[in-house]
Amino acid sequence: MRLRLLAGLLLAALPALAQTNLIDPEAEPVLQALAKFYHAVPAFKVDMEADTHIESDDMKQEFTTHATLAVKRPDKLAMSVRNSMIGSMLVACDGATVTTYLPGPNKYTVKPAPDSLERLSRDMGASSPACLPIISALLERDPYQALIHQVTRIRYAGQEKRGDRLCHHLVFTHAEFDCEAWIRTGPQPLLEAIKPCLAKLSAAGKLPPGLKADAVLTLTGWEFPTNMPDSAFTLDLPAAAQQTESLIPGMGEMENDENEPDPSDALRLKPAPLFKLPLLGGGLFDLAAQKDKGATVLCFWTTWAGPCRLALPVLEKIAGSYKDRQVTVLSINPQEPEAAIREFMTTVGLTLGVALDPASDVAEQYQVAGIPQIVIIDKTGLVRDVYMGYGKDLEKDLRKSLDSLTLPANPL
Repeated sequence: MRLRLLAGLLLAALPALAQTNLIDPEAEPVLQALAKFYHAVPAFKVDMEADTHIESDDMKQEFTTHATLAVKRPDKLAMSVRNSMIGSMLVACDGATVTTYLPGPNKYTVKPAPDSLERLSRDMGASSPACLPIISALLERDPYQALIHQVTRIRYAGQEKRGDRLCHHLVFTHAEFDCEAWIRTGPQPLLEAIKPCLAKLSAAGKLPPGLKADAVLTLTGWEFPTNMPDSAFTLDLPAAAQQTESLIPGMGEMENDENEPDPSDALRLKPAPLFKLPLLGGGLFDLAAQKDKGATVLCFWTTWAGPCRLALPVLEKIAGSYKDRQVTVLSINPQEPEAAIREFMTTVGLTLGVALDPASDVAEQYQVAGIPQIVIIDKTGLVRDVYMGYGKDLEKDLRKSLDSLTLPANPL
């Protein structure tokens, strides 16, 4: 009786859900069982596999992300992510510090640990499979409330088989996103799969126009060890690994200061810093030699950053469109090994020129504060525009900038 009363009080705290019955009666006991089960286990380990398909008019990519997540309450977490497109990442929280390591650039950061697992899962952001809302909710102190937080409808779609497992199929409707979840029937309500529905993100303009994306996350190999060693939550880093303030070139202490001015502003309408860099596959790029020839577009990027994967095909398209106008497009990769860059370019089918910046000297000259960072230089050597990150209007913005530099001015 007390448990029923407590559940009723909790639902009363969310009148929008309780008064309009937006949780299907069949879904309610499934959610309660899922939350109760994961709240009770002191530790767990799971393997995750996300199959992602991205397609637009001029791009089609399919890739798989493999990840392993281990959790030990109240404050320990370890995760490894391997992605065929953007490389690998290792994260370990031992309760005192959070260490994040990127094998590609062989660099790592050490930060103070948040005061709880839920804070850690939120801070890790949406770039990790472990941080999908449903999985993150299971790490909260009150998983049930986290599961229904800001949800406008939870629909029970019946029982279905995922592989050879019979599962409850739930559909979550959220103010900003929707997703589906499959939860195993029987005494252990294990989470079997999650499918994010991206239609709302696209409608809200948070995805590039014309981009279609589909992903399914499958969870397998659930383990619930009673004595998971603390050593599972530390990283054995290579001796040559370098500690840095940030895993994004150019970002240091200011990365969390929203009031800090954009350092790239100092570049605009100033002479572009000159440099010479070796090219992937041989040769040398000398920026000074571009003067009076035409505009130059520089793109600073890495293989492990998702926004770079979206931006590079746009840059390749721009390079082809503006070749006859003497526009040179060059991508500059700081710090990464040639083999990793070459493999990435081959995998995604890009032929864009790549310059190697092994010590990030040129990235520092150009005050790179986030990747991708795109710099447009006119034929006199003056920086005209700087674009940071990837947005849905990137191609339109680049064309507008380049047209202003390469097309004759309209007569008055």
